[in-house]
Amino acid sequence: MYLWIFFNTFKEARRAKDARRCPAQRRSEGMLAHRTVSLHSALILARLLPLDIRVREVAWLYEVKRGKDLGDTFVDRELERPVYFGDLPHPAHVPEIGYESVEDLDPQTVDRLAVVGPRIFTDGSRIEGKVGAALTEWRDGEETWYSTLRLDPFCTVFQAEMVALQRAIRRVKNGKDGLVNIFSDSRSSLEVLAGPKTCHPLAHEARRDISEIVAEGRAVRLFWVRAHAGIAGNERADELARRAALTKKTAADYDKFPLSYAKRVIRAASLEEWQERYAEGGTGEITKCFFPRVEQVYRVLRKTEMTSHLRKPLRDMAGSHSTYIGSN
Repeated sequence: MYLWIFFNTFKEARRAKDARRCPAQRRSEGMLAHRTVSLHSALILARLLPLDIRVREVAWLYEVKRGKDLGDTFVDRELERPVYFGDLPHPAHVPEIGYESVEDLDPQTVDRLAVVGPRIFTDGSRIEGKVGAALTEWRDGEETWYSTLRLDPFCTVFQAEMVALQRAIRRVKNGKDGLVNIFSDSRSSLEVLAGPKTCHPLAHEARRDISEIVAEGRAVRLFWVRAHAGIAGNERADELARRAALTKKTAADYDKFPLSYAKRVIRAASLEEWQERYAEGGTGEITKCFFPRVEQVYRVLRKTEMTSHLRKPLRDMAGSHSTYIGSN
């Protein structure tokens, strides 16, 4: 009976190994790799993760989306989750939101667009691995108020831009001005905010605030301005955002990590496990001489165009002999 159990276990292991080998071989067809090529070499040169590691990677990401901690370092952080569609307001209850594009704020442009009232400029910055955001309010050509925000280092520039935009709209809602103009140099943030079906949590909060502003008979106008075009308010917001990123030491004003960061952390853990298995494996020794690190081959082959001059050395590296493939 024990022999039968061992035999079945061996067959399952062999079947799983073959299942991992087949897609790797198909991806390696450009090198004419033979079916006897080692699994490690085939996976490395095909830039594929071992199947079991890939499965655990997908499962881990699924658990993170459901609220599981990303790791010991992030036990007190949560994922920036999209708003559940059932919690979105009815389209009939949301005012139409759009933005206008301006290249400059010279007097002619201001008159043409009828820009009157206070102006709030927003910006986000990532510098030296740190992230900050800022908003500055101007009246009659003079700065009257500003605010700086610090975000956790794993946040993106897009998050910084969205946080600054959302805080600017919140300031308008809490104020008494009948009309306020908000300027941002992030077109992507404005596009998300203007999208009627957006599920981004910060955009959702901002759209809700705009609805309340409109319900009170007031208005907020959104503008996209070109960055570093010499507009004083935009340059000031950029300066404040950089300063917030580099010098602000208070607790983070926003600390939800994006899904893209979770994917990077999970992929790094997967590559570390794959590297350990690759280094300790008894096959693919020639491949290891050329590519001792798995992430190295990912970087090299991603930028390499496969030609006839490269096929033979790569297939020889993988351990495929020319007699198997019938060519030199």
